[in-house]
Amino acid sequence: MPKVKPQADCVELVTAKGAYRASYVIACDGAVSKVAISLGLSPACGKPVFGVLAEVDARELPWTMDELHLFYDPEVLPRGYAWVFPKGDTVNVGWCCGLEYFRENRRAIAKRTASWAAPGLKELPRMRGGYIPAPRDLDKERLIQGRVLFAGDSAGVVEQWFYEGIFLACWSGYLAGRAAAKGRPKDYLKEVMKGPHGYVYYAAKFARSRIRTQRPCSRWLGSV
Repeated sequence: MPKVKPQADCVELVTAKGAYRASYVIACDGAVSKVAISLGLSPACGKPVFGVLAEVDARELPWTMDELHLFYDPEVLPRGYAWVFPKGDTVNVGWCCGLEYFRENRRAIAKRTASWAAPGLKELPRMRGGYIPAPRDLDKERLIQGRVLFAGDSAGVVEQWFYEGIFLACWSGYLAGRAAAKGRPKDYLKEVMKGPHGYVYYAAKFARSRIRTQRPCSRWLGSV
């Protein structure tokens, strides 16, 4: 576990490989951020979601996949969804849903997701996963801790509608880097509130209606 020690004019990082100093540190180390823990902060998870993925050898599939497929099934994945898309010589198969539901139904979800990937595929190969933060709003106090700036999942910059985080992580990371390069960390807060914050805030509002709209939308899309 690295130790982060903010100083008046720098940030000291103490790791197993040695001690380092930097004018600013940008924490982009996931929902369960070790930088945040070192500073005495709790994870930015809100009510956490769990995402799981596996990579299937494309040769095992009966077709050549060249596009993204999304699946919505309120019977198997209430308040969640699954995906299948090509990735080099493999096909990325995964899903995300509420943590408690995942714990109770992981085998049923995995079996159904495998069937979506390919008819006859009974199980997925080794799966890996992690927490996805799903806050209803951003914690302004958390974004900046002295000379430490938080971006991406470590800042809770994830929207609740599709649990999209990659685009927002890139966006918030860019804003944090630009503010640090200028030596004006407060600019980061202003820019995040003008940009990524809107996605997080309004997506959380829309997400509350998902349970009411997912079933009719799924039927309309022909996914169930």
